[in-house]
Amino acid sequence: PQPIILDAARGLVVFSTIFVHTVLSSNEHNISIPNTNKSVLFNHVYNIHVPASALCTVDLDASKSTKKHRMNAAASAGQAITEHTINGENQIVFTHRIHIPRQACGCAEDLPVLKDLLKRLEMLEGQVSALKQQCSVGSPCCNTQAAGDVETKPYCNGHGNFSAEMCQCVCEPGWKGPNCTQSECPQNCRDKGRCVQGSCECYAGFSGQDCSQLSCPNSCNHRGSCIDGQCICEEGFTGEDCSQRACPNDCMKRGYCLDGTCICQEGYFGDDCSGLVCPDNCNERGRCVNGKCSCVSGYEGESCATISCLNNCHNNGQCVDGQCLCEEGYMGQDCFDVSPPKDLTVGNVTQETVDLSWSNDMLVTEYLVTSTSSGGLYQQFTVPGDQTSATVKELEPGIEYLINVYAVLSSKKSVPVTLDPPTSFEKMDGTETSLTLTWQKPQAKVTGYKLGYVSEDGQFEEFDLPGTADTFVVPNLTAGTTYTFTLTAERGQKKTEAEPEVEQPGHLNAVNVTDVSATLLWQPSVAKVDGYVITYRSDTAPPVVEHVTGDTVQFEMASLAPATHYTVTLQAVKEALKSDSAVTEFTTAGQRYRYPKDCAQIFLSGETDSGLYTIYVAGEESQPLQVYCDMTTDGGGWMVFLRRQNGKLEFFRNWKNYTAGFGNMNNEFWLGLSNLYKITSSGHYELRVDLRDKGESAYAQYDKFTIAEPRTRYKIYIGAYSGTAGDSMTYHQGRPFSTFDNDNDVAVTNCALSYKGAFWYKNCHRVNLMGKYGDSTHSKGINWFHWRGHEHSIEFAEMKIRPADFRNGENGKKLN
Repeated sequence: PQPIILDAARGLVVFSTIFVHTVLSSNEHNISIPNTNKSVLFNHVYNIHVPASALCTVDLDASKSTKKHRMNAAASAGQAITEHTINGENQIVFTHRIHIPRQACGCAEDLPVLKDLLKRLEMLEGQVSALKQQCSVGSPCCNTQAAGDVETKPYCNGHGNFSAEMCQCVCEPGWKGPNCTQSECPQNCRDKGRCVQGSCECYAGFSGQDCSQLSCPNSCNHRGSCIDGQCICEEGFTGEDCSQRACPNDCMKRGYCLDGTCICQEGYFGDDCSGLVCPDNCNERGRCVNGKCSCVSGYEGESCATISCLNNCHNNGQCVDGQCLCEEGYMGQDCFDVSPPKDLTVGNVTQETVDLSWSNDMLVTEYLVTSTSSGGLYQQFTVPGDQTSATVKELEPGIEYLINVYAVLSSKKSVPVTLDPPTSFEKMDGTETSLTLTWQKPQAKVTGYKLGYVSEDGQFEEFDLPGTADTFVVPNLTAGTTYTFTLTAERGQKKTEAEPEVEQPGHLNAVNVTDVSATLLWQPSVAKVDGYVITYRSDTAPPVVEHVTGDTVQFEMASLAPATHYTVTLQAVKEALKSDSAVTEFTTAGQRYRYPKDCAQIFLSGETDSGLYTIYVAGEESQPLQVYCDMTTDGGGWMVFLRRQNGKLEFFRNWKNYTAGFGNMNNEFWLGLSNLYKITSSGHYELRVDLRDKGESAYAQYDKFTIAEPRTRYKIYIGAYSGTAGDSMTYHQGRPFSTFDNDNDVAVTNCALSYKGAFWYKNCHRVNLMGKYGDSTHSKGINWFHWRGHEHSIEFAEMKIRPADFRNGENGKKLN
């Protein structure tokens, strides 16, 4: 309502306003003034002119709730008296301000004006009563029940404003409730926790201010990184919360891990249970290779427990306790020779025929008889194996013939029967300068003998004797000197073998072969000998000669080289005579390189199966490192340092992970920048990248590969390209490595973060082998641009290195 002015000339003005108001003013407490279109306002302003000597009493409200004040005329002129009329139930405050000027009012003269004022006040009281009725409990002033308690100060708990328009508290962020007394948590803890005093107490498995993050058990015990609720443990730890000590390669699923040590199942051994145990440890007579015994020469069987025979008796006999029992018709230590006829005798001779006879203890298929004239005319014929005589026909009179008889068994010929040698060769008598020798003539007719000797100082002498001789005095000898004599029977150009003086020792074998030693065993000669001479040699060392006594049947060889092939000869010695040599061969155990620095040296040590091996960085015993070796691709000897094949391992990792390496080397893994730097700084290496996708394969090879020191952020340097995949790596030449938390590329964006990987990025990449597996989004998958482009994720990728001069070393030369 507009102000009402009464008798302005006489100085009496009444202006009325009623506020729907809280108890305290807006300067002291939070309040929102309602919209004028919805509020009811009553203002009362009283200006009363009274005589200065008079007393005036103003009755402001006749109702029970009205308070009356007596005003003293002596009060200071111009003072204002303010009275509040409060209806607490309906939150309405009536404010009355009465201004009394200096002069007192003349009550008698102004009585009509006061009556009119009283009338207007009564009308005002009626309006107030109507308002009270409207705002009673039964008829609220708001469309909905008002919220908030005005009896509590400060209103809305000091954490919000009371809105009369909304009839409730409007709380500040972080508070809720009718009076803003309840703390509110961010996003209501996303229903993954409970709100306590404004902070989220997250349920198990969640973390963060609003419980929106997946948490890891026990915060991975500060031994790993939490990614999407899973612990990515640091090297050496495992388990859901990285609380357990990890074992190498999870013991290859062939055992269980106890405090970081593999307890292998039966049949396996090694730090990671990768080795296969051989039966009875091969009885220390061989090497265990992938669970199978590789026996040394002289032994065979699953556990090398059985003594083997030379050349397995050539399948012409049975091996019993290391000796060949030859089938009928065969002979020799290894049953290789066909039993020859013996005692060839010439019977009746005519101008055109010669009768022959011989003997043989063995049954053979047939005999082959040959004759060769002095002029070279050759003829031959066969005789059934059950006959031991034959007649050579169609000869010419007066011509000398050389006749041989061979035993034939299974299409294999024996040595021919020849002139039998003289026997019983011995000395009869001697002086200081001469010696008398005697012998028994052979059965075959001979034309002469050849007698020779060698002194211990190497002097040689030979004598020709007639075929009728059976004794000879050797002259001009030196007293106190040892001589070796040989006697050979001759007929025409045919000679017999000299009668052997010393029997060859038998069944020479090497047993208990280790990486640096071996034991020789042999069967002694039947006749007594003075001693034995042992000679053993390898391709990389000069021969070693040892002498032992005649009663020795074994010898321990020491200080041998690992993984080296040796040839051993053994001769029996009697006086100055030596027997024919018995020969055996063996290879020492172990690796050619005691501390191989890469897979190439392991390959050259004889390991040809791909798998896990231990190398020693720079060949130092103190720096062992387990790696995966590819022993089949392009000649083998490759050390794999990256493999992607199934997407089971997360490669979107931080700098620390890429420096140290991660993953399972039998599956997907990364060897680590630190390891690559140490390895490539110790030699000249080449790089190969193998790619496979949807049945197709390709490769890229670079003749140089080096990783620079850590202060360069492990920059990469590669050489000339060859291959079928296309040259995509040269784009990354000289670039430092980048991860999402160590951005070293030259792009405006963070390449590792944008493409969910890590690499030697530039701006950004042509190669992204650490990208997201299976993601064909542009540049985010496993990419090799020149083979499959940026919009295809390759199914399989491997990066591997080996020494650049490996091809020079694979034929047996040592690599530097």
